[in-house]
Amino acid sequence: MREKKWVPNIYQPDDEAAIVKRLEKLAAKGWFLERAENWGWTLRRGEPAQVRYAVTYFPGASVFDPGPTEDQETYADYCRAAGWEFVSSYGPVQYFRSDLPDPVPIETDQGEKLAAIHRTKTKNTLLASGLVLVVLAIFWSGQLRVLRQTPLSVLSDNVRLAILAVFLILSLCAVIAPVDYLIWYIRSKRSVENGGACLPSRTWLRSAANILLLSCPAALLGVVLAAAGSVRRIALFLVLLVLQFLPYAALWTMFLLLRRRGRDRDAVRKGYIIAAVIAGIGSIALQNTIQDSEAFSGLLTAPARQPEQIYVDSDGDSHDLYADDLPVTLEDLGIQVTASDHCSYERNHSASPLVSYTTYEQRAASEESDLPWLLYGVADFAWEGLAKEQMERMVYGGPVVMGGQIFILRESNAVEDPRWGADQAYFSSSSNDGGEWLLRYGDRLVSIRQRGWELTDERVEILREALSGQ
Repeated sequence: MREKKWVPNIYQPDDEAAIVKRLEKLAAKGWFLERAENWGWTLRRGEPAQVRYAVTYFPGASVFDPGPTEDQETYADYCRAAGWEFVSSYGPVQYFRSDLPDPVPIETDQGEKLAAIHRTKTKNTLLASGLVLVVLAIFWSGQLRVLRQTPLSVLSDNVRLAILAVFLILSLCAVIAPVDYLIWYIRSKRSVENGGACLPSRTWLRSAANILLLSCPAALLGVVLAAAGSVRRIALFLVLLVLQFLPYAALWTMFLLLRRRGRDRDAVRKGYIIAAVIAGIGSIALQNTIQDSEAFSGLLTAPARQPEQIYVDSDGDSHDLYADDLPVTLEDLGIQVTASDHCSYERNHSASPLVSYTTYEQRAASEESDLPWLLYGVADFAWEGLAKEQMERMVYGGPVVMGGQIFILRESNAVEDPRWGADQAYFSSSSNDGGEWLLRYGDRLVSIRQRGWELTDERVEILREALSGQ
């Protein structure tokens, strides 16, 4: 039978009543606290007993102290005289145990207790929350830029949405933690000033944050399930595991080494802050690099499809030619296509609960061909309001990519062309022989690249019937 075990510490430092209750239940089962750390407790097996635990706060101590301070040792001597044996501490949070059935409480002055808790939270939890918010702000600055420039690629990708959901949950929790504590502190201070005690720290806001954190594994599981193929799911899971937990494990290991070998508190703190900033920025940079890599993109999609044939031009360059079904082709528009043009017909599709996004293109690979490049995209949104909002973003927010085209539109680009039968129509002239069309039909957006071919009434009718969804 093992003599030691580790259990996670799921409580906030000021969850005194919940911590004491948990430790006393473990002691009744024969497991006694031996060492406390940030994320968990190390327990040692013994004879089951009914013991009492107490949690106190010593603001003068810090998690960066290489060992107990002289004042902490003096404080522990006073508690020992009152029947409380010092067990362990993590920074300013101290754990005591007593074998007496009804020991004298260590802290009797509620005002001093509240002041000690407040100093502890201010120095540790609130500072940590601030650092986390800085790292998350860096992450979101990059992600919002991508979302602004290629919104449809993100909104139609279940994997990216799941990753963003995880970071959104972490961001909400990072905001909720300090807000929840400040509300509790203000209310407890009012209670103590009126002769009462500190209020219970278990609030509905803190419970909501815990529920949100529990949903993170579900979001990560969604990422894995959204990837195609069992081998790919396993590979993606391992990549995400490394991305999410390896930097934190490395930072924790560095912290333990710094504290074990540190000369004093300031040296350990400076080393840890430098390591935390490097780990945070490095983690985000690594994640963005991997997400943008071809290897990671391959994990998010089904195995690469094989081209219908491979065409090698006169320069020796190879071109993959596909034969996907397109709703409209150059042939449909009355443009003659021959075998010597070596055309590729490609369809790329992605879908999420928010939007289904498909791009189509027909391109001649032969350098001798004078065929125009046919390129268009269709995006079906979950509701019409979302399509309208996206249309406004593309008109006023630009540049935005849709259907392989970059749109920089303004209200002046709006056109009245009844041939399209669209709710909204915009045209951006990018050359003498055409430009880009952006159309909205209810909850559907359609983009069409018109270059090198004339947009006759007949061709408008063909495109409208095939792409409008009406």
